[in-house]
Amino acid sequence: MEVVTRAVHQCSRRLETHRCPAGVMGPARSSARARRRAALVAYLQMAPAAEVIDACRRCEDPGENEGAESSSPHSSSSFDDVAQDALHRCVTHPIATSHPPTKAYIARLLKLATIEAERGGQTLNDQLVGDLVQQTFLKQQQDDTDDGWCHKTYAYGELPQGSDTDDDDTADGDVLANWRTVSFRMHRNMFEGGTGCHEWHAGFYLAELAATHPKIFDGRTVLELGAGCGLAATVMARGGTNVTSPQQGCRGVPSRLILTDADADALVNLTANLAANDVAVGEENTNPNDIDGGRTKQNAVHVTTARLDWEDFHEDTLRAYRTDLIVASDVLYDPLNITPLLNVCGCLLGTEEESFGDGDGDNQNRSHIPGDDESAPAGSWLDDVVNNRRAVFVTTLRQPETLAKFEMEATARGFDPKDVTADVFDVIGADGLFERVRGLDRREMRVHVLRPPRVG
Repeated sequence: MEVVTRAVHQCSRRLETHRCPAGVMGPARSSARARRRAALVAYLQMAPAAEVIDACRRCEDPGENEGAESSSPHSSSSFDDVAQDALHRCVTHPIATSHPPTKAYIARLLKLATIEAERGGQTLNDQLVGDLVQQTFLKQQQDDTDDGWCHKTYAYGELPQGSDTDDDDTADGDVLANWRTVSFRMHRNMFEGGTGCHEWHAGFYLAELAATHPKIFDGRTVLELGAGCGLAATVMARGGTNVTSPQQGCRGVPSRLILTDADADALVNLTANLAANDVAVGEENTNPNDIDGGRTKQNAVHVTTARLDWEDFHEDTLRAYRTDLIVASDVLYDPLNITPLLNVCGCLLGTEEESFGDGDGDNQNRSHIPGDDESAPAGSWLDDVVNNRRAVFVTTLRQPETLAKFEMEATARGFDPKDVTADVFDVIGADGLFERVRGLDRREMRVHVLRPPRVG
């Protein structure tokens, strides 16, 4: 705290006279915006303080390895005015002020920034210190009363083809323009806050699947098992992005979105996170017998939350729902979860004969399903999921034996699991839609489609 105290004193002495630089223009103009965005994203995600400092340094001089991650904790360059200005832009960004990192994180960042500036024989500019201290460090945060809780913001999507907006390097330009963001409250310790109040890499991949495969979700009743913090749910409620030229007339917005979790506290946090991202929940239910849709303000999608325990549920109630699509991410981390999950899927999906493709034509949602086009050729997995009642599981490959057990038991029970990992990866790619999610390796993701068992 000694360094932080010194920085605060510095701010009080010189805040009135100092002005931070407006920015830098140079040969690397076209990528300056991307470098500033990388710094902002790292800050909003509460990346290690050293990574944020290095990202701000690269805003000045990316060198020959522009865009590459630093191989050492700190760059050799000093933390000068340009780098400090980059950090100041992060701290004062509207998202950063409305959903700031924790006070403890800001304290670590301020301490390291002060040390790095002094290493180069400089001091932090007063405007940066003032905003760090006054706007965040000394700011009373309601969500920071319980240890371990924090806000994180993630950006996804990209500029449309042919746009030159990314070359706009004006001082006032928003580096997240034409990007969508998801801000949510979470607990940094899954063992204290619960798995439903924590971020999971498979949730990002499910969100990217929803954004890049709008036909699967468009106009359908979608139920998510283990909705957690609501990252994927937010993206599903918003519909597909413009990143992969989605089909004409297909927004990818479900007609109804049912979000379930076994943890009541997780559902409370989920509802708050949805509201923070302008997705209104019609009614919060704690009993799956009382699931009822309420109309949201956005995209006319009915969003509902419900408590659903995979080991203790009402079969008749679940069977009454004509769920078009079940989605789940990172729910196969425990082999003991496999049987209860398949039991729930069996109740929600019914039989293959009751599905859209083999049904009796009494499906009310069929009119919502868009027609085939080049992105969904007849006989493809995408065409199958669009036109039939199916479940989609996204899993981070941790223990191959657990996933093998899931495939074996699902096959034995007639769900006929189909591994579509390669097809999904071909669309999403290694870089995905979310900007710089720390530790996320999309090559470790696995995607399975389950169909209802056939009678007999």
